[in-house]
Amino acid sequence: MTKHRIRQHMTVVAADDHALGFVSRVRRDGSFMITGLRGGCGYDHLVLPTWICEVDDEFVYLNKTSDYLAANWPETNDPMIAA
Repeated sequence: MTKHRIRQHMTVVAADDHALGFVSRVRRDGSFMITGLRGGCGYDHLVLPTWICEVDDEFVYLNKTSDYLAANWPETNDPMIAA
C-alpha cells in the first residue's frame, strides 16, 4: 500500500463502493481529513491510516463501509482535530 501517494482532492471510497467525499488535508502521521458534502454543506472527518486498504492515482479506498462510517464517524469542524 502506498499511503504516501495520498494527496488533496482525491476521491475517498468506502468498502461498499460509495464515494464519501474528497481528501481535504493530509497529515504527517499518515491520517488525513476528508470533506464530505451533504445538503450543500461540507463536513470534515478524520480518516485513520488503518482504514486505508488501497490507493491508486485517483482514489483512496477504505476498508470500512459507508453504513459503518455513518454510525461511527463523528463529524467535526473542530480546528484542533483538523490540525
